Amino acid sequence: MAAYEMGSRKAKFMVELDENNVYYGLYLERSDSGMDTTWDWTRLLPALQKNLALQEMIVEAEVENGIQFLGRTYQGQDTFHFADGPAKGALNMWDEENSSALSVVERIEQLTQIPEGKWGEIYFVATIPKNEALQEGVRIAHKIASDMRVLLPLYTAAVQE
Repeated sequence: MAAYEMGSRKAKFMVELDENNVYYGLYLERSDSGMDTTWDWTRLLPALQKNLALQEMIVEAEVENGIQFLGRTYQGQDTFHFADGPAKGALNMWDEENSSALSVVERIEQLTQIPEGKWGEIYFVATIPKNEALQEGVRIAHKIASDMRVLLPLYTAAVQE
């Protein structure tokens, strides 16, 4: 990306580490000010609302791959990552420990209700404990790549105009 702000507009595959876990997946951001069509959020959220195949794909990714569909909001100036988001003021939109207690449709509806002036984020993220990742060695890259491949339809829906 040419600039940080430009990167905020785009859907991104990510791998993130903290002292306990490896987090990986796909995420998108929603501006706390106006957005134009250069923001991938403007394509993905409507696609999620309308496309039953994408909704079913999310359910399958959660059940088969352990990928969680999460939403967060934020109102502040600090930059943050998935792992440190809550510590820096990001608010979970639903219970992240039991995210599937809400249906995919209910979670999508909550994302549409983010008020103007609040930053929003959609995550499709899996977590692997650090010690398990270390035991897997290089094979962990195959697991991550396989799960990211599952997320490709969501990425495509976000970036295609």
